[in-house]
Amino acid sequence: MSSVSAIADDTAPSSSASSLPIITAMTSGTKPAVDGVNGKLEMSGGASQFYSGANPISQSFQINNSPQSSWSGAGQAIGTITTPLGHSFGLQVDMGAGALRGDATGTAASHLFWRDPDKGLIGVYGQGNYWALGRGANSWKAAAELEGFFGNITLRGLFGAQGYGYNYSSNYGQNNWSNYSTNKSLPDRFFNLALARYYVTDDFMIAVGQTYVNGRAAGVVRAEWLPAQFRGSPIAPTLFVKSVIGANNNSSVMGGLKIYFGNHDKTLIRRHREDDPEVEHSAYEQAVLRVRQKNLIYVMQELKPLLQPLAY
Repeated sequence: MSSVSAIADDTAPSSSASSLPIITAMTSGTKPAVDGVNGKLEMSGGASQFYSGANPISQSFQINNSPQSSWSGAGQAIGTITTPLGHSFGLQVDMGAGALRGDATGTAASHLFWRDPDKGLIGVYGQGNYWALGRGANSWKAAAELEGFFGNITLRGLFGAQGYGYNYSSNYGQNNWSNYSTNKSLPDRFFNLALARYYVTDDFMIAVGQTYVNGRAAGVVRAEWLPAQFRGSPIAPTLFVKSVIGANNNSSVMGGLKIYFGNHDKTLIRRHREDDPEVEHSAYEQAVLRVRQKNLIYVMQELKPLLQPLAY
């Protein structure tokens, strides 16, 4: 049996697979990567802060990005399902919908990973998002997903690339221009999330870290609590808050309820390490993308009358 087939059927590794130390280490954990098929429902609400809009460009064609802070309501619901693939591997799918400042949003993501609940996680992550802003905006992510487990501390990271674009149209009347539309793709960028979780108790987690998304860096603060009265059942609700603190008036704070649908009664730390990896989708990156889209829209609107004579 080849080493590739040994990974696919890692519950019975072959002698050739066992001769490779890395394959042996990845398939010899006593605990499975995923403790049976499980799911989670996450519901949250809050607010996101961003520029209310760039000022019109000046005579020298420079955008005046002086802070024009605006907070808007946001909400979302995301469901996940996670399934084991053999003993040492797992697959998770996330799907959700929500709204930011009245614009509908949607997201879908997947995680394919190896995990030893006593050591850590190594996987690949992909995500696509859609925002009903104008005629639609979208983004994608592809990344490596890593976690390390060290007692009551978990180190988590996503490192990869992202791209985004939007459609825009308007009935711009100056100089008889009308029904203007464009489809714009912005340059692909590096993105990351680095997070340190500390479990004050087995059922209370706080986390701090940083993220670089859509070309902007920000700090991350999170907390999650599983109340003792909800222990004793495979199904457990938790309360959580997530905040992103960015420069230039780009921040967000979201809080809400998670409901874990597992197979056993577990502490919060065990649910994080034995069931589903964390969902990574926030109102902050929607707001940053909205800022960049609106800045480009302002540029197009200001340049249209200047470009009009060139149309003939």
